[in-house]
Amino acid sequence: MRKRFLAIFLSALLCMTLWPAAAFAEDETVINVPGKGLALVVEGGNVYFDNGTGTITECDPGVTGANIPATISGTAVVKIGDSAFSGNSNLKSITLPEGLKTIGKEAFASCAGLTQIQIPASVETIGNKAFESCSALQSIAVAEGNYYYSGQNGVLFDKDGESLLVYPAGKTEATYRIPEGVIRIGERSFAFAKNLKTLYLPDSMDTLDDRDLEDAVGLKKVVFSDETMVIGDETFSGCTGLTELSISSGVVSIGDKAMKGCVNLKKITFPDTLVVIGNDPFNGCTALETIQVSSSNRRFAAKEGVLYNKGVTKLILYPPARAETYYKMPDTVKEVSDDAFSGVKTLKSLILSSGMRTIPADSFTGMDTLTEVTFPQGVDRIDGFAFSECANLEQIMVAAGISLIDKSAFADCAKLKDVYFSGTQAQWNSACKWPAGQPYSSIRIHCNTVPGLPATDVEQGRWSAGDIAYVYQNGLMKGTAPGIFEPVTRTTRGMIVTILHRMEKTPEASQSVSFWDVTAGSYYYEAVRWAASEGIVNGTGEGAFQPEGGMTREQLAVILYRYAVYKGKATAGEGGAIDSSQYWDAYAVSDYAREAMAWAIGKGLINGTGGQLEPQTVATREQVAAILHRFCNL
Repeated sequence: MRKRFLAIFLSALLCMTLWPAAAFAEDETVINVPGKGLALVVEGGNVYFDNGTGTITECDPGVTGANIPATISGTAVVKIGDSAFSGNSNLKSITLPEGLKTIGKEAFASCAGLTQIQIPASVETIGNKAFESCSALQSIAVAEGNYYYSGQNGVLFDKDGESLLVYPAGKTEATYRIPEGVIRIGERSFAFAKNLKTLYLPDSMDTLDDRDLEDAVGLKKVVFSDETMVIGDETFSGCTGLTELSISSGVVSIGDKAMKGCVNLKKITFPDTLVVIGNDPFNGCTALETIQVSSSNRRFAAKEGVLYNKGVTKLILYPPARAETYYKMPDTVKEVSDDAFSGVKTLKSLILSSGMRTIPADSFTGMDTLTEVTFPQGVDRIDGFAFSECANLEQIMVAAGISLIDKSAFADCAKLKDVYFSGTQAQWNSACKWPAGQPYSSIRIHCNTVPGLPATDVEQGRWSAGDIAYVYQNGLMKGTAPGIFEPVTRTTRGMIVTILHRMEKTPEASQSVSFWDVTAGSYYYEAVRWAASEGIVNGTGEGAFQPEGGMTREQLAVILYRYAVYKGKATAGEGGAIDSSQYWDAYAVSDYAREAMAWAIGKGLINGTGGQLEPQTVATREQVAAILHRFCNL
């Protein structure tokens, strides 16, 4: 009898060890999973629980919904562990229990299907990035009675409403006004909020701290309050939706890499109050075209979209997407910031400042777009690796007076083939420390050339040499081939209009071309569109413009007169009459051109040759260079 009882007892005990823990749980279904311990069975899989610490540790990737009880197998649930549900894109809903104390860091990060969540009254701590990248999350509610957190319109705040902690990434509103009373927002609080386009800052907040708006990918506009004074490090980092940003008056400081990775930012405006700009503020802003600074600012200035210090003695940043292919640095500049030209996309021709006595090492390293560089009188030395790895650099112009060109100044510039030096061969040999042999032995050295002009067909004593150098160095005219200017070659109507368009920084036209002989894709197409829309050119009759036709001297006078009126340098009707006693061929000037020619003579643009105006003669390239030089000095 005793043996029979013992056998029955042992059999019952064995069965008990094989039954699921759910048979002894309160209301939930709990099982033992080898290697993982207790698991709560929920929709789509299991949620795992450490009953030693009361922590939900992880979940199966197929879990779609979970109602977490207050206790599991008699142990209170007090924590959702770090990354417990992270990356579960299938999770659609979850209910958290009262008694829960902690939600760990990244607990629900990247739960792309989660649309809402309620924080229990018992929660005391929510970890960093707990709800980051929850792209469908529209609302975070907080149960009444919570002593640490509050919710307002689905946005998570601290209890007193002074700190905005999480703006749900899936909220549908395009505009959000941070409530008055908020004095800070948490790091990455608006991360991946794709629908939010406009954000208003409250008067109660004077600082945007480090990374506050990092990866707020939908933002297109930030409206600053009058009280905002400080923008921290990487505050706007990764705000890929920003195309323009206007910093309001009152802001005094912008931190390091403040706009890092704002890859679509094209324009930024700095206020009069700005005093400090941190290191590399536009790191990775590859689309930046222009920087503007209030004229009242006492620390910074902008010229033609380029950022300088107030005295224009230091070039701080050249926007990487600035449209112009040519840039002449102001001669007041004495130094250039590190990485000032980093990532530049279109710049091909660079004329350095005569105020830069030394070009330091690595100043322009890796500028792949550069094809030519001019070193004007005043530059004394070019240090090692200053222009290294400029892969497309083909020619340099160097003024006599330079004392040192380091042997590695142009290292790895494989396409460099021509140097135009205004001094003698002996002076060049003294200054240049390039080693013998390749690749340097294949570089052609052209000595005694016009300073700053890469042309061997314009000798230093030529009457137009200074004018040609001026238009070249100011980006108004270029050579017709490497080392060639062709001073006596005739100019065409298309050429002249293109030059004027270039002088205006190539603005867009307001109307389409109506000339039948101006075709889309031609080099002068956009220039003719612009000039016609501004009334600078009218064509030659019968719907034609004759872009390849020669530009006569009287036609040039007419176009320059209209351009001067457009620029405010002249007024219609001020030309007067031509003094025929000075020019015996004044009668040959066409009626339509008489007023313009009189104006051009009066302004000293056209002087005539041997008592002749030669109005019907096609202007040569050197004549146009001289006239443009004079025009620019009006």
